[in-house]
Amino acid sequence: MTIREIEAKSILRKYKKIDSWFISRYGMNLYRGCTHNCIYCDGRAEGYYVDGEFGEDVTIKVNAVEILRRELDPKRKRAPFKRSFIMIGGGVGDSYQPIEEKYQLSRRALELVDEYNFPVHVLTKSTLIKKDIDILKKLTKKVERL
Repeated sequence: MTIREIEAKSILRKYKKIDSWFISRYGMNLYRGCTHNCIYCDGRAEGYYVDGEFGEDVTIKVNAVEILRRELDPKRKRAPFKRSFIMIGGGVGDSYQPIEEKYQLSRRALELVDEYNFPVHVLTKSTLIKKDIDILKKLTKKVERL
């Protein structure tokens, strides 16, 4: 397994239309690549760009949280983001794969999304998500009020 750290230029992707499965308008991948190496992964089938060997090598966007803060800050936008779910994780990499224990990008991203009052969807197959149950409960309470 090879781990590469990079400086990302952007994190949030705005979908042209709201995702029909997860009802999200925005998505983000904190990691590119995934060590779960699932045989059924759509990232493998769709040919998503991953440096190195798919299922083994991971690129970490080490400045992801700082970039996300800039992207969510309404003072920096001509038009603020529309209120909608933000999808954390996806086909390019599971945000709760084992490397998350070291980098903690998912938790920090969730805290930031909470600060800016956005609801989230998280796609993962990992039990590491349990470590962030406190922040996820907090976010759920906000969504229930929407």
